[in-house]
Amino acid sequence: MIGYLISIIILLIALNIFVIYFFVRFIRKQRITEHEAFIQSINEYVNQVEENNDKLLENILEHFQEKEILLNDRIHLLEEKLEQKEKAILKTENVDMKIEEESSPNITNHEFSTQEEKYTHILTLFKQGFTPNQIAKVLHIQQGEVELVLNMNK
Repeated sequence: MIGYLISIIILLIALNIFVIYFFVRFIRKQRITEHEAFIQSINEYVNQVEENNDKLLENILEHFQEKEILLNDRIHLLEEKLEQKEKAILKTENVDMKIEEESSPNITNHEFSTQEEKYTHILTLFKQGFTPNQIAKVLHIQQGEVELVLNMNK
């Protein structure tokens, strides 16, 4: 009878070991399955984030390209305006030089025999298209005097 009891105890122990072995194996498989599902969900999330980042990058690049085109257009426009201003300055300088070259000895010396002669010269230069500032420089008189003469003769 003790032999039977020992056999039954050994059999129960073996059965417990077998049940524990399969239970642990089942739990490991379940953990592995949960772990794999978790990894897969992380991978899906990472893929989704990468796709969103790619779309965002494309949008940013398009935005920068549009801004670059606008800035290049603006630079071109400003360069044209600068070129026009430089041409106008050169034209003004050429006009000033022309005035000095064309002026008579009386004008070069800035000596007028009468005020009337000075006023006549001012009006003549103005009719030729010179500005009050240019006339004042050529005749070496104040611009206010030139403007006064011009305003009196309107």
